[in-house]
Amino acid sequence: MARLGIVTIGQAPRTDMVPRLRPLLGPVEVVEHGALDPLGAADIAALAPEPGEQVLVSRLRDGTSARLAHDRVEPLVHRAVERAESAGVDATLLVCTGSFGAVEHRRPLLFAERLLVHGVAALAAGMRVGIVCPDADQEAMTVDKWRPHTGVPLVACADPYRHDPAPAVAASARRLAARGAQLVVLDCMGYAESARTAAVAAGVPVVLARSLVARMAAELVQR
Repeated sequence: MARLGIVTIGQAPRTDMVPRLRPLLGPVEVVEHGALDPLGAADIAALAPEPGEQVLVSRLRDGTSARLAHDRVEPLVHRAVERAESAGVDATLLVCTGSFGAVEHRRPLLFAERLLVHGVAALAAGMRVGIVCPDADQEAMTVDKWRPHTGVPLVACADPYRHDPAPAVAASARRLAARGAQLVVLDCMGYAESARTAAVAAGVPVVLARSLVARMAAELVQR
């Protein structure tokens, strides 16, 4: 059986996500590592973004969420990939839809962001795309990320890590559809199937990042 490393930019285990990915990944052994695993609460708090820094959002082991400065968490992501490969995985999946540069690796390394944007670009050719992202401070970054693949997207925000994100996701999807979106993307691996169920009430197709990414990753890692 193949071994798949799953690296989160927050802390492992991702009990909110990985059990729901397993049926989509098929018969693989999952090995989880988090970029923030070696850090204490004070160190994590010190990674909070300052004005002008790109924002990432992820989940911590205790179920709370953390806002992280992209450039300061990126080296920690590299180290988490190293730890996964040292554990003997056959491939690694970085389960963050934020954009990352080159990461040194010896085994296949899949970026959720690249799987998502290219998959959506193929699905949504000629359609006006709406994006739901976690944080209002990510709107400009989201436009820059999606523009080369879908044209300028419409963007709305809904925190996937709040106690019940479904109403906020549904409201964001309705706003995007009212503005002309023909397809809505839930652009964070933190959005669950319940968020997609809430969003489809807007009357347009909805792409859930985690399910699209997992299905594409499965094509590589299944034996």
